[in-house]
Amino acid sequence: MELILVEENKDNIMRSVLQTFFSITETNELIDTLNLDLADESELYTINFGNEIIGFIILSPIAEINNPLINLISIEDIYVKINHQNNIIAKMIALEIKKLSIKYDVDQIELIISQTNKWLSNSLSDVGFICSEIKLEKFLPKSNNLNDVLELIKDCTPLNRIVQVMMEKEDEYATDFITTSNEIQPLIKLGWVPIMILVTYEPEKENIDETIEKSNQLLNWDDYSLVYYG
Repeated sequence: MELILVEENKDNIMRSVLQTFFSITETNELIDTLNLDLADESELYTINFGNEIIGFIILSPIAEINNPLINLISIEDIYVKINHQNNIIAKMIALEIKKLSIKYDVDQIELIISQTNKWLSNSLSDVGFICSEIKLEKFLPKSNNLNDVLELIKDCTPLNRIVQVMMEKEDEYATDFITTSNEIQPLIKLGWVPIMILVTYEPEKENIDETIEKSNQLLNWDDYSLVYYG
């Protein structure tokens, strides 16, 4: 297993991986989005297994927001061909990513794992990465069910949660941190419509999979991601 920095033919490399589990239209749209990331000082690495490119990652060097003296690299995009998604490959990828901290001489590596690559989570934990945050998303089809969703959030997530609501009004967007819907009632009366709830919390010591499963039993999340540091 080897991670190799790519300078040319980036679109073709990404397409060869993404088309194994996305449609042509979805692949092209995603490549356009990933190219925006690559235009902002990010780098593309292929994941090579023998002579075959089985996946890629996009790496972004950034400074820690709370402490600009701490440098880290962030990896939010990890894609692996669907026929290579197994525990052995996951462990090898985790070890190679761990080595990047030495290559870049950084203090930390931040990894954001979504539902599409959740299969990497256990292997990341095995090599020393720690899940520090769980991020959950829920779309709100009706503004009048905001209270119901907030009640379910209280029942299915730990107390150390941060709840953020996204609102829309005439093609404009706004966000606010809330604990109850009363806090944004003035905005709702002005025509702002809640469209999404975002919840962030630190995972409890229990198994992360169990935490997610318990939450999904009460409120089926539209998306979630896990933030690892190592």
